[in-house]
Amino acid sequence: MTMTPVPVAPEATNLALRRLASLLRPVDGPDDATIWVHEVLPRGLTLPGLLAAAARREWMLQRVRRRAGARRERLEIHRCRPGMTRTGPRARVLGFLRSGAVVELSATRGARDIDRIAEACGASLRGDVHVGAGGVVRADATIAGRPALLRIAGNDADLAPHLQALHRLGGTAGCVPRLLTCGSSETSAWTAESVLPGRRPRRLTPSLFADAVAFECSLPRAAVAAASLRPDLMAMADLFPPHESRLTRLADAVDAGLQHVPSVVGHGDLWSGNLLVRDGRLSGVVDWDAYSDCVVPGVDLLHLFATEVSIRLRRPRGTIFLDHPWAGEEFRDATSAYWRAIGIRLTPALLASVSVAWWARQTMADLRRNPWLCDDARWVSANIDDVVEGHMHERL
Repeated sequence: MTMTPVPVAPEATNLALRRLASLLRPVDGPDDATIWVHEVLPRGLTLPGLLAAAARREWMLQRVRRRAGARRERLEIHRCRPGMTRTGPRARVLGFLRSGAVVELSATRGARDIDRIAEACGASLRGDVHVGAGGVVRADATIAGRPALLRIAGNDADLAPHLQALHRLGGTAGCVPRLLTCGSSETSAWTAESVLPGRRPRRLTPSLFADAVAFECSLPRAAVAAASLRPDLMAMADLFPPHESRLTRLADAVDAGLQHVPSVVGHGDLWSGNLLVRDGRLSGVVDWDAYSDCVVPGVDLLHLFATEVSIRLRRPRGTIFLDHPWAGEEFRDATSAYWRAIGIRLTPALLASVSVAWWARQTMADLRRNPWLCDDARWVSANIDDVVEGHMHERL
C-alpha cells in the first residue's frame, strides 16, 4: 500500500513535512520503518475537489490504522495544517481539509536522526512532534527532568534569529524562554529551550495588552537609528513593478521621518498567538523566528493591536491599514508608558511611519514565506494594490 503524494504549490509548510520525514527515518539498525508523506493540498481547489481529496487522505489514514492494529505495528501520525492568511471557523475548516501528514509505521523503533539530535541535547523526547512553516520541526522533550522544546531546522530553514533572540533576551522579565543548548551537523541545526508556563490566550484583553506594553518596555534598546524600510519596500517593488515609483517615494518619505528616531529590538511577529497567559496575566512571549535587533519602535505593539482588530473583524491587513484604528485614543493611551520609557514623543507623523513599517515588514514576511500569494489576485488587491494606490505618502 502506498500513499500517493498530491501535487502541491511550493508552500513553506511542506518543507517542514519533508524535513520531519527525513528526521524520522532510521539511521542504523534494521530498516523496517515505512514513512509516508501526504503534503498540504494546494490553494485554488474547488470545494468538491477539496472535500474529495481530504476524504481520500482520511480513508488512507484509516487503512494505515487498521493495518497497524492487525500487525501490532507502531504507528504515529503527525499532521500539519497550512499557513493561512485568514482566521475564523471557515479558515479552520479549510485548514483541516488542506492539511498534510507524515505517517511513521514500523515493527520496532530503531535510532532515528531526531533521536540522535535529542541525545546530543541531553534530552528525552516526549512523543509530541509539531511541524511549522519554513522547514522547522518542534519536538516536546525533557532535559534534566524539566520540560524543554527542541527546534530542528534543515539547510532550508534559518534558526539564527531565534537563537540570537534567546542568547540576548532569554529570561527577560521571566517571559522569554531560556536557551538550554544548541548545536548543528552537516544537515541540521537545533536549539533546546525552556518551556514557559501558561497557554495561548483566546483573545487580547486590555490587561494582557498592558502586560505586553510593560514587556516591551523591559527590552534592551538598540544604539543605532531606526532601520530603513527601503529593503522591504524595494523588494515589494520588484514583485509588483507597476507600484515601483510610489513605493520608492514612500521609502524616501518614511526614511526622512525616521532618521532621528532610535531603533529597538523587536519580536517581529508579536500577536496573541505568540503570547502565553497564566491566571489572566502575561507569562511568556514565544516563537522569536522573526527577531531583529534593529527595528522601528512601536512596530511590535502596533502589530499586536492591529492583528487583534484584523482577527476580530475578519478583515485583511490592507483594509486595517487604510482604516488606521491605532490613530485613536485607545492605542495612544494604552501605549503611552512605552513611548515615555524610550524617550520619544508620539506624533501623528511618527505613528504614520510606524504603521507603514508594520505594513511593509509583515506584508513582505508573508510573501517570503508564501510566494504563491503573488498569484492570489484577491490577496494582492486587498493588501498591496489598495494600500499603495491609496497614496500612503500623502498621510506622512
